[in-house]
Amino acid sequence: YLGAEKPSDWVREKLFEIIDERYGTGRLLIVSTNESYDGMSVNLGERIASRLFDENSGKVMQVIMMCSDYRRA
Repeated sequence: YLGAEKPSDWVREKLFEIIDERYGTGRLLIVSTNESYDGMSVNLGERIASRLFDENSGKVMQVIMMCSDYRRA
């Protein structure tokens, strides 16, 4: 689940390294988050948000799932 971590500089850099490597090589990366582009950009940085929410390159496929919070059931 991306967005639950403490957004330190170290966390941002390591996340960027992982995401950028997968993005650049075309290898799979599955990310689960409830963050919006704006929220992720503020908390984790524009570089990470722009890669995960990329709609133009064909490298990213977003799957939006709408469901209730199972912890509140």
